Amino acid sequence: SWIYDRKYARSLRGMMAAATGIRRTKQKARAEDDDSKNKTHSSEELALLTGVESEELAEYAPAQLSTKEQEELDEQRENRKMMAERVEDDLIRGNSNMVAGDYQIQVHVIEARDLNAEDLNGLSDPYVRVKILGRSKKTRVIRKVTSCVFDETLYFNLSALSKKQIEEAVVEIQCYDYDTFTAHDLIGIATFDCKAVHALPDHELYHHWTGLIDTKSKNDNGYQGFLKLSITVLGPGDAQKFHDLDKEYLEEQALEEKEDALGGLSLGSGPSIDEHLNFLVVYIWEAEDLPKMDPSFFFKDAGSIEAYVKVEFAGNSIHTSTVNISGRGNMAPVFNEELWLPVIEPTKAKRITLGMWDYNTFSPHAPVAHLYFDYDELKRNEAANRSS
Repeated sequence: SWIYDRKYARSLRGMMAAATGIRRTKQKARAEDDDSKNKTHSSEELALLTGVESEELAEYAPAQLSTKEQEELDEQRENRKMMAERVEDDLIRGNSNMVAGDYQIQVHVIEARDLNAEDLNGLSDPYVRVKILGRSKKTRVIRKVTSCVFDETLYFNLSALSKKQIEEAVVEIQCYDYDTFTAHDLIGIATFDCKAVHALPDHELYHHWTGLIDTKSKNDNGYQGFLKLSITVLGPGDAQKFHDLDKEYLEEQALEEKEDALGGLSLGSGPSIDEHLNFLVVYIWEAEDLPKMDPSFFFKDAGSIEAYVKVEFAGNSIHTSTVNISGRGNMAPVFNEELWLPVIEPTKAKRITLGMWDYNTFSPHAPVAHLYFDYDELKRNEAANRSS
């Protein structure tokens, strides 16, 4: 359980508003003079200002703020806003040298080992599907195996991408068990950020073993098998590295002879990796000044939104409950929820996507705004806070 912290909730509200571009538009000019800043407020006035019920204010905060406390609170709000704007600028600029233009992404699916048996005969009929920016391609199906060689390269030619599009692009690797008469069973998935791959030497992740995680089944815990693959992200002016495949094959064979069973998996990921479970915990308090996604047909300037927040990371997702807000006033849903997203380490995924969505019953849900965080940066900040 967790305790609702009013000051932290306000700061988080300011950071989310600044970082997502949802700016608070003032409904009217302030008519108060400088003396009004020093005035104290009743619990009812504070409830109107903060959006928190009077009973909660009485429990978590004093009923009145002194002049000094009010000045400190205003200063904290400004500092938090400035910090959020700096974070936003860093996220937009980043340290990437990726530019707008045409890109080619190559995914070489080499082989699979130790896949989870999805059929009653103790085997699977695996194939691999790759998704990038709404496009999907897949390998052939290999029947009745748990280990197999695909050796197929899937090419994605993406034209006229903006810098933001390519930096936010994710390579999602999905391994399925093919079924003729029923829905195909997910064996596991793995995700890679195009920005992270492009930053590697020669813009490629080469002959990498990665574990597959089933994000849909609650019964399948841990790795459900392993894929060996290469991913190359080539943009304007990038040259592809030439590999001596015969020489590399002999080197890998020699290395496997020195390994135990399932040799070679120690090159990156596999059974020899010490996997462990972490949780990405996201606290969602409230939002303010959301757009009226569903305008009213009867009243001018009125409308509604059925808002929920969705968090996505490493092929897994979780969302809050839906809050319905309607009327002419401020669209300010209150969630007060914490979301726990399981993350199996090690992971190559880096980008955490936090999105505000409008729920629709008979049509696709509409995006309102998105915010992105770097998973590695959050871990570094947490480690620094613990050591301090």
